[in-house]
Amino acid sequence: MKFVTYDFSDKLDHLYILAIGDWHIGDVLFDEKILKEFLQWVDENNAYIFLTGDLIENATKNSPSDCYRTTMSPSQQLDIAEDIIRPYRERLLAVVSGNHEWRSRKEVDYEPLSEMVLRLGGRKLRDKIYDPDGITVLIRLGHFNRGKIPYSFYITHGKHLTTNKRAHDVVDVDCYVCGHNHEQEVKLSDFFRLDDRHNKLNQVKRFNVRSGSFRNYGGYEQRSTYPPAHKGAPRLRLDGLKKDLHIEV
Repeated sequence: MKFVTYDFSDKLDHLYILAIGDWHIGDVLFDEKILKEFLQWVDENNAYIFLTGDLIENATKNSPSDCYRTTMSPSQQLDIAEDIIRPYRERLLAVVSGNHEWRSRKEVDYEPLSEMVLRLGGRKLRDKIYDPDGITVLIRLGHFNRGKIPYSFYITHGKHLTTNKRAHDVVDVDCYVCGHNHEQEVKLSDFFRLDDRHNKLNQVKRFNVRSGSFRNYGGYEQRSTYPPAHKGAPRLRLDGLKKDLHIEV
């Protein structure tokens, strides 16, 4: 499992992260206008980004998607994804693939988002921030008591509604982030963590976050009578003065 750490300034009193994915570039229902509005928020707030996969529709003849309803080829979709994210390449903290990118890996051993990150910053960037399956991220910032405040995340695309719950069995972090089902969602639960150093139990928070989508309603959602999903992406605020993670959808 890939693990990456980021140490930000101890003078920083907060930090924002946009957890964003399921763009589905190439789908006739892709909403580029709304996507760019959310990315503008990154500029306005000096924020950082988790990319949760399915950036391109990547419909192939062997996939469930309808390749006759796409607006461009998979290679063109990847070019557009690169053009959109390039201004934010220094803001990327983690990039994972989705099931739509996985189609190319399964059929021809090609990972589109690996190629995209390679174009953005070479092998050094790709080896640091990209993994097709999932990444654990530790972020330290601000100052409290004797040091910086740590926040931990596990980012994966996910497969079904129980992905976040099952991720609890994989790694113990503050926040689990995934996408896939196009629903923005935040769930908070508390549990007790043993502090054997100080011989006590600490009640801590654990967040489950779904990253939403940028696809208009229609197609298979409408045929399956799924309700319309609210387009967009959750925004995470990490406090630098005390351990406090706040998530807005």
